[in-house]
Order: sequence, then structure tokens, then C-alpha cells
Amino acid sequence: TGRWEDYHIGGANAFTGAVWAYTDDTEVASPNSNWNSGFPDYRNNKNQCMYIKEPDDYEQRNESCDQNYGYLCQIDPFA
Repeated sequence: TGRWEDYHIGGANAFTGAVWAYTDDTEVASPNSNWNSGFPDYRNNKNQCMYIKEPDDYEQRNESCDQNYGYLCQIDPFA
């Protein structure tokens, strides 16, 4: 189980290797300097989701998508 200082941020690689996209299909810029040192890592062949970790200055990490983390949402304030 996850800890609540870890937050899913809506990015995943959906079995496509190094191509990451957000839930709205916007591709994550590459190279992305917001990854924590050593990430992304591809330890297994599962779908990987992007999350941020509070003790690591909110730098991005990846883990299997079945982790129980909190989540952050983005809304359009003008919608």
C-alpha cells in the first residue's frame, strides 16, 4: 500500500517503453528533467504510472499502476 505523501499525477507509459503521456493524451516532454535520479526505471513489463513523492521534492518517479497513492487533478479554471 502507498503512503499519502505519494501522489499519482496522471502520467503513464501504457506498455510503450519510454513514451509517456498524461490521461488527456498529452505527451510528456522528452527529455523531462523532472524525474528523480534513477527514474524512470523499467523493472518489469507492467504498465507504469507516474507519481511524485513528497520527501523527494516532488520529483517524478514511476511504479506499477496498481499502487494505492493519493492523486492530483488539473482543472481548467475557465471551463
